Amino acid sequence: MRKIICIIIILTSIITCKKYDEGPAFSLRTKKQRLSRTWQYQTYFENGVDKTATQASFYQNYIIGLGKDGSYSVDYIAYGQVPFNEVGIWEFDDEKEKIIFTRQFPAGNPFEWKIKRLKRRELWVEENDTVNNLLRLHQFIAR
Repeated sequence: MRKIICIIIILTSIITCKKYDEGPAFSLRTKKQRLSRTWQYQTYFENGVDKTATQASFYQNYIIGLGKDGSYSVDYIAYGQVPFNEVGIWEFDDEKEKIIFTRQFPAGNPFEWKIKRLKRRELWVEENDTVNNLLRLHQFIAR
């Protein structure tokens, strides 16, 4: 009987400790281990509307690399013609619910993504654009 109660408590704590809205409920890898890799754009939504085709026409071959050392780089081809590269540093917020990016080149304001799903090969992040009143959902797959 005691074993059953212990199993129920452990299972309940695993299920209720889900960090991100879309999962996973449990992982043996740390958040940093899951996030530190190269990610490729998969889908993009604005206010719930799929805008992947529009986004892909502007940000062709969009790749973001997140290093274990806290560095990041973004590469894409703007409008299919102009190569673009951005580099900087990234870090988690205190609760490890958001990724905070600080651009080093080209210079720019810091920005953040709220993590919705963080699996070994899948990353969903939300970006709240208060200036344009847009809620953006970016979905990436690991390369």
